[in-house]
Amino acid sequence: AGVCGQEATLTYQQLLKALARKGFRKRPAQTPLEFAVSLPVSELSPFVVEFTRLYNHARFGQHLAQSARLLELLRQVQQWKPVRLR
Repeated sequence: AGVCGQEATLTYQQLLKALARKGFRKRPAQTPLEFAVSLPVSELSPFVVEFTRLYNHARFGQHLAQSARLLELLRQVQQWKPVRLR
C-alpha cells in the first residue's frame, strides 16, 4: 500500500524526532534532502537518504510512497546506534 503526502509527512516527522534523539537536528532553512546528505557518512545515512527520496516523491511529486518501505527505513533509523571505538 502507498502513502500520500500527508501520511508521508507524519512519518517524516517521526524520522526527524528519531534523528534529534541521536543528536542530528534539521535546521529550518534546510530542505529534507539537504539535511539528509548533511549527515555524517555512516551506516545510518543511506537509510535517511532513501527515506527522504521516498518522502519527497510522495510529498511533492504526487506519487504514492510505499508505506512498508518507509516504515522499515524509519525502524532502521530508530534502532541505529553508533559504533563506539575503544
